[in-house]
Amino acid sequence: MKRTLLSFVIASAIVAGTGLAATPPANATATAPVAQGSPSQLVLDNSERVLATLEKRRAEFTKDRAALR
Repeated sequence: MKRTLLSFVIASAIVAGTGLAATPPANATATAPVAQGSPSQLVLDNSERVLATLEKRRAEFTKDRAALR
């Protein structure tokens, strides 16, 4: 999926608000699986859903900024 400034800003805000941007422990791996049903998985699923919707409706939101809000 192509990242845009808007999607980057939204994703950054979501990550910053959840504390996921914190430095992981030294023994954590970058590809550690996220437990299904965990708060982290919920945030990831919702973030992906929001970003996918923004990408699908990009033309609409470009024309009508009020719809984006």
